[in-house]
Amino acid sequence: MGNVTRPVRELKGFRRVRLAPGETVTVSFRLGSDDLAFFGRDNTLIVEPGEFHLWVGGSSEAGLHGAFRSSRPWRREPRRDAVRPLLDPPR
Repeated sequence: MGNVTRPVRELKGFRRVRLAPGETVTVSFRLGSDDLAFFGRDNTLIVEPGEFHLWVGGSSEAGLHGAFRSSRPWRREPRRDAVRPLLDPPR
């Protein structure tokens, strides 16, 4: 079971490609840790280990499907200096 409830699908690596009828083209993109990360219960950016599924196509009903596995958890502690101004009372 995951750290928090997540959407079944999320849009990542979007790129619009226009093709003429019968034309084919190879499109590639990278998904990095930041693309897979989400904020956990403690507001830390994390990637949980497990299997990730991806779909490629022209809509959310895309039929081209693949999967890959992340075996190690990843975590980024929040930057305190980025949040500090929000926590300090106005003067």
